[in-house]
Amino acid sequence: MSTTCRGSLLGAVLLGILSGGALAAPGVIHRVAGADVVNLRAGPSDASNIRGRVDHGDEVIELTRDGNWVGVRVLQTGEEGWIYGGLLERVARSGLLPGDTALGNGGMRVSCSCRKGSIG
Repeated sequence: MSTTCRGSLLGAVLLGILSGGALAAPGVIHRVAGADVVNLRAGPSDASNIRGRVDHGDEVIELTRDGNWVGVRVLQTGEEGWIYGGLLERVARSGLLPGDTALGNGGMRVSCSCRKGSIG
C-alpha cells in the first residue's frame, strides 16, 4: 500500500474517531416508546430546532450518538435528526451492508484501491 493511500485510510479512521463515531452503535434499530409523539431535533439538545415529530411505535435506525442523544434516520420517511435516547427502545441490530466491515471506524465505509501515486 502506498504512503498516500495509508495516509488517506488513517485520516478516514481518525475522522470517525474524532467525530465521536467510535462511541456510536450505527445500525441499531430503535422504536419510539417513551411518549405518544417525540420531537425530531436538528441537534443533540432540547434547545435545538424541531425538524419534525415521530410517533410512538415508529422505528428509527441509529446513525450516531452524542451523550444521551441519538442521531437517527426515521425508517418510514428517511428524515434525519436527533431524539433523546431515553425515549427509544432497542429493537434489533441491522445487518451490515455488503462491503461494510465491523471495524470501529464510526460506521464510515472506507476502501482503498490505491495504485502508486494515486488515491482510490
